[in-house]
Amino acid sequence: MNSAFYRIFCMFLEYKQADRTGKLVDMPAADTSQTCSVYGVTNPANCVSQAHFACKSCGEIENADINAAKTS
Repeated sequence: MNSAFYRIFCMFLEYKQADRTGKLVDMPAADTSQTCSVYGVTNPANCVSQAHFACKSCGEIENADINAAKTS
């Protein structure tokens, strides 16, 4: 993604969130596909496929994108 476009996009999101008393958190993408959003355990085997997440520690099963979004 073009970095200038990304900055403008983030500014727009921050503006929209502030208007709705929300907060935008910029997360580094590293390991979000491997980290459990429930307990924070990171394991490369958790990412079953690009669309499927299954935690080997607690058994949490989730859509991979939704799990990554919850990881903070």
